[in-house]
Amino acid sequence: QGEEISFTTRMTRAVETNSGNLEKFKVYANGAGIDGLFINGATAERASVGSNIYNTEQSYFWPDGVKSMKFWAYAPTDVIVEQNVNISWDSQVFNNFQPATDMSQQKDFIVAYSNINHDDAKGMTVDLKFHHALSQIEVKANCPSTDKRVYIAGAWIVNVNGKGTLTFDVSQAQNNYMSWTSQEPTTYGKNFSGAQITSQGTDLLTNSNSRNLMLVPQEVSKYNFENPNSGAYILLLCRVEAWHNGQIHQGESIGDLIDTSSQAGMHIHQLFPITETYNSEAYGYTCVPVDFDWKPGTKYIYNLEFCGHGSGAGVYPPN
Repeated sequence: QGEEISFTTRMTRAVETNSGNLEKFKVYANGAGIDGLFINGATAERASVGSNIYNTEQSYFWPDGVKSMKFWAYAPTDVIVEQNVNISWDSQVFNNFQPATDMSQQKDFIVAYSNINHDDAKGMTVDLKFHHALSQIEVKANCPSTDKRVYIAGAWIVNVNGKGTLTFDVSQAQNNYMSWTSQEPTTYGKNFSGAQITSQGTDLLTNSNSRNLMLVPQEVSKYNFENPNSGAYILLLCRVEAWHNGQIHQGESIGDLIDTSSQAGMHIHQLFPITETYNSEAYGYTCVPVDFDWKPGTKYIYNLEFCGHGSGAGVYPPN
């Protein structure tokens, strides 16, 4: 009936995927009284460079006598295995979504849900508002102490769920109709060269494109050392030094963990890790237990302060 259906898009926020770089998406649609899906996983692609109109390869026309239809969409088109996408009039579920453990391979996951009245689809253009389905995680570290130097050679988030199922739920309007359940605790993070953190804060968990972790929304309790469990914590591979003026402190003898040769007029105490002798290449593991409560489409920043007022350098991890 009338013109063929096309789509326009809006985005809640520009994170990784935005209205400028969204080239295509998968779309589904159905209306009351229609047997099966009216649109079943068709790919809608940008009509032309710079356009905000998306067309499907096959033409679809609004069904005669149907006053409203529901539309669901997601992108990127390869973010999830198609067999795990189960869309019907009664239920819309993305099963076994799993962010890549390799940060460089992670993708933003955006979804849209719209209930469109025929009279509101001007010129048969359906407006899809996409929302970011994952939680974005950023970990920063800083050292405000002027005589301490902290170097970090690896950072991980441990015992967070690596797999989730996303369901469109009309009762979750506050989360843009997204309801997540998660499972399979895993670890996300990486090794890198021993970067010195600054008093302004240094990003730890970013990839080569300065992207943060994109993880399944979830609620996980922190690790409890008094009642050991499988709770979550931030794990760091680090080195802590104290730099003091002079070759040695008055009344102090040169110990095995003091270096007097690195800087003229200064000496270095190796505070962590504890080794038999000073070793500028030595690093040790330390952790901070953390409660995680992540909602979809939200960015969380964790600031870790080393050797500041009332702070130290974490505790030994359970493993």
